Amino acid sequence: MEPLKIEKEDFLKCLLCDVSTPSKYELLQHIYRHLTYRKYQCSSCTELFYTEEEREVHCLERGHIHTYGMKVSAYCELYVSMLLRDSEYAFHNGSEAAVMQRSKANLGCNFDRASESSLTDVHNTVASFSHDQLLSSSFLIGFNCSFINLFIRFRFSRAVEEFLVSYNQKMSRGISDGDTTEATSKLTINLRDVPQSRTSVGVCQETFPWSRLPRGLQVKILQNLSRSDLDNCQLVNREMFGLIRCNERLMKRRVIEYMGIRCQSLLYLNCSEKGVSKVIDLKTYCTIRKASDPSRSTYQSASQPLWLHSLTTILHIVLKKADILHLEIDGGLTDTMMVAISLCLSNAGCRVHMLTISHLSAESVEQSMLLQFFHNITPSGICLLEPHAPRSLSQEVLFFIVGRKHFYLSCSDTIPINNYILAQLTATDFCIASPNEITYNGLISFAQRLASEKRNVIRGIIYSDYSYVFDQFSLEWMRDAGLKLISVKPYALVVSTKQLKTEERRHLDDLTNSSFIPCYL
Repeated sequence: MEPLKIEKEDFLKCLLCDVSTPSKYELLQHIYRHLTYRKYQCSSCTELFYTEEEREVHCLERGHIHTYGMKVSAYCELYVSMLLRDSEYAFHNGSEAAVMQRSKANLGCNFDRASESSLTDVHNTVASFSHDQLLSSSFLIGFNCSFINLFIRFRFSRAVEEFLVSYNQKMSRGISDGDTTEATSKLTINLRDVPQSRTSVGVCQETFPWSRLPRGLQVKILQNLSRSDLDNCQLVNREMFGLIRCNERLMKRRVIEYMGIRCQSLLYLNCSEKGVSKVIDLKTYCTIRKASDPSRSTYQSASQPLWLHSLTTILHIVLKKADILHLEIDGGLTDTMMVAISLCLSNAGCRVHMLTISHLSAESVEQSMLLQFFHNITPSGICLLEPHAPRSLSQEVLFFIVGRKHFYLSCSDTIPINNYILAQLTATDFCIASPNEITYNGLISFAQRLASEKRNVIRGIIYSDYSYVFDQFSLEWMRDAGLKLISVKPYALVVSTKQLKTEERRHLDDLTNSSFIPCYL
């Protein structure tokens, strides 16, 4: 006996998708999945998933591209929830009543589509105007502002919509890296240009379809945007802000090549960002403070509180989500200034790669405050130039310095770096260009650790009177380990020949006969 064949016309079709079911009970279960659990649909096929993670696994396995599906309107949810509230509704009232109720539920989805048709009428009305006429004052006065915003929102969304359709078609056939780059550049240009238009004031934040873009394409667009672009952008919705927070490290951050804070006779801030130099002189603030309080006899005492206030105010503006390649603080560093600078850097989310402190008075600065200042900034490299009273530097501060990836110490007086501190050195590029407390045995032990590959040092300079007494045996096993020792009295230059380029190896012999040790930092 042949099985019963069910004709296609007898199936009950879901108006929310293209799925057809043979019974009203299965249809109700299908609609229930639409509204409760399985809200994540693959845009390349009709499969639904309970969680977003399941959909991503499905797309990765089958090579599909997924977007966030349109959310079911509240009107549709209301009618279908009323339908599902009574489980016996379809049984008592028949399938025709169920279809009627589903038709009413579909009105909610049609209501959203009706807005698009109204925008089409707006487009036909304004299509005859040119771009200059749209931006003219007479056009803005003659038409309602909300009408203009509606047209701009439609024109922008329609262009992006057409682009997304072509992009999804390419993804289904297999897209190349060049197409992805082109897609990223086009969407980035659209995102930057629309907020800058004079008529785009008040445009809805949902205009740019972040939710419909693939996650990989969203991240690529973020890589082409800087923090200043997002500050001027009015088209980022709440969902995109969450994505930005998750992928903040991938974004382009503002890069400040050099920032100098000099507090000698005057206090000023020198900032160079992408080749553009800005010198902010705080002398005017100090002059105003001095004129307002003529009883003050000392210029520095009258201007120091105002200096800190002006400095913190400017740093909050300049150092917003930026990377400082080189931060230099020259003279006059106090405990109060260290606290103010570290708070500004941490509040602005700023990262420092190289920190240079010149003419630091180790006696007037608390060592615990200096150590806390280093911990708060956490630079990858530290450079101390001509500190006053270097013997006042604590061992904790020196341990932190030698633990950086790069460090440079230069002073005419003796710095309290002994054999124990040298043994804790983990820097790959360093220079100790000042008298120290390192002995001959400590220098030999350090060289042996380098040869045994317990310390990964690319190159290092150590000021030592014992550099010229290395015996031939030490030189041989250092050469076998890929290290080269260059003795230029009173320095010992240790270089790892394994990690140097060919051009740098050619200059090693020149450094041997030279009386000048360059700074590699």
